[in-house]
Amino acid sequence: MVKPLIWANVLIFLATGLGRHAPGSPNGFFELLHLHPYYLRDLELWRLGTYMFVHGGAMHLFFNMWGLHLFGRLVEERLGPQRFLRLYFISGVLGGLAWTLANWWGPVLVALDARALTESIRQQLQSGGVELVRSQGELLAYGSAAGLQAVRGLRVLHAYSGVVGASGAVFGVMMAAAMTAPNLRIMLLIPPVPMKLKTFVAVYALIEIALGWSAAAGHSASRVAHLAHLGGLAGAFLYMKHLGHSSPWDLFRGHLAAWRYRRARQRFQTLSGDGEGSAGGAPPSLEVDRILDKIGRYGIQSLTEEERRTLQEAGQRLRGGGR
Repeated sequence: MVKPLIWANVLIFLATGLGRHAPGSPNGFFELLHLHPYYLRDLELWRLGTYMFVHGGAMHLFFNMWGLHLFGRLVEERLGPQRFLRLYFISGVLGGLAWTLANWWGPVLVALDARALTESIRQQLQSGGVELVRSQGELLAYGSAAGLQAVRGLRVLHAYSGVVGASGAVFGVMMAAAMTAPNLRIMLLIPPVPMKLKTFVAVYALIEIALGWSAAAGHSASRVAHLAHLGGLAGAFLYMKHLGHSSPWDLFRGHLAAWRYRRARQRFQTLSGDGEGSAGGAPPSLEVDRILDKIGRYGIQSLTEEERRTLQEAGQRLRGGGR
């Protein structure tokens, strides 16, 4: 699923005009996909799933897709395609929700349709504390989203300062990678030092917390959605710890299958006198054990096609040796 996700992001980036249009610009496709609290108040919930495929520039896209490529392959191999895709969207959606909730009550800046602005609407806006200004040929309204949406007949063309990008989802993939292979060593670019994956993600999370706190306190004017990153990390952590497991029935089936394969292998070892259980060209015992452990942890549906073939071949050989 990593490659299809990368291609989807690239194609949507091209379709939205190479990211030249920031949220709130007159690019209709971009405007339809990006996330903003104003739109969620109108129950445009699809934006929680679409904003992560929109990027504001080539470098924004490159670094997100690079991270997805580096960590996504590892996670997909461990979880399987379906679980990986679920993890990706849960992380992205929770990242978007975290950013949206943090900005839910804040002031918004929207462009209005000046032709539909009657004197009655103008008075309602002003009485609600909404300021009207003209800038570069646009009629802009600045105030609370609740105050704007309480005005009947108001036509909003687009909202400014929304959030876009796959960062929340990619941060979730990073968290999942650290939880599945915590001691894997990676080489940083700047500075070029080796670091365990769990340490790398922990340091990154602390940096995001510090930057997010600084932005919330007004000490920085960063345009980076740090809360979306933290929401993605939290979403992946919860998924891997709790939601990522199979249903009780699937877990029971997985444990039962693992027990049956281990029992058959023990019988085969006893009958053949081969302590390794790999006679006759059977798959290596350690590889089968790894696959069985994966079934016990994540359920049988987490296996890749190659792992399923390995397990099936092992089962056939073990059953044949036991007769």
